[in-house]
Amino acid sequence: MADLRSIFRRNVPDSYSIRVMGEGGDEVIGQVVDINQKGFRLGTGRKFKPGEMLRGMIEYSADSAMPRRIQFTTQCIWSEGKETGFSIKEIPIAEEAALDKLVDLASGLG
Repeated sequence: MADLRSIFRRNVPDSYSIRVMGEGGDEVIGQVVDINQKGFRLGTGRKFKPGEMLRGMIEYSADSAMPRRIQFTTQCIWSEGKETGFSIKEIPIAEEAALDKLVDLASGLG
C-alpha cells in the first residue's frame, strides 16, 4: 500500500473552519490542517495510535455559511507530536459529493 502522506493534500485556508467532531457531534477532536478524498491531517491534542479507528463528523463552514457535517469512519495511519494522519475508510454515499466540494473549497476551487 502506498504511503498516504505522499498523496497530494490541499491545505485548509485560515478563512475556513474545518473541525473534526466526535461521533455524537458534541466533542471537538481537532482542526483539519489539510485534506483530500482519501484522508486528512488533523491538529489535535488527543493521542491516537496507528490503526486506531475514529467515527465522527467533519464540520465545516466558509465565511458566514451554516456549518455542514459529513459523517465518516477513519483509521489513524500516523501520529507525530500534535498532528495525526487519518485515512477515510467509510463515508456514506450521500456524503461523497459533499466531501468532494469540501476538498475543492479547501483548495480555493469551490
